[in-house]
Amino acid sequence: MQRKIGWKEVSVLLTVFLGNHVVADDSADFYPQLAKQFIGAWQVSLYFSPTAKPSTTTMMISAVNEDGTLDGNFYGTPFDSARYTFKDEYLIFSVMTSDNSGVYSTSGRMTMNGKIEGQTLSVGRGFLMAWSAIK
Repeated sequence: MQRKIGWKEVSVLLTVFLGNHVVADDSADFYPQLAKQFIGAWQVSLYFSPTAKPSTTTMMISAVNEDGTLDGNFYGTPFDSARYTFKDEYLIFSVMTSDNSGVYSTSGRMTMNGKIEGQTLSVGRGFLMAWSAIK
């Protein structure tokens, strides 16, 4: 036997559905909060090999600037260049660093729940490494 859904149930479902999406879509409030959450020290797990345990390092985001740039460092090296933008419910970023071996291109995506998934390409050392980070 099928149960009919009444207007009261429909109204509650719409309120819950729309209420959950209004917060994420209200960029006037949501994106600045996401940017503020990005600032700070991140504990990064580096996955050099799919079978080995990750090593760890720190990524520091010291400023999320209104012009779309970032200040900070990764693996103890200051950003040479760093930019961010927003897409849906993510803060997306890309940074360039370098050392004696060459350039590192790092990019990542921070979710609303404060986790980052990323990857780093080392031009000089010839590897692509996946990583994840939490505060």
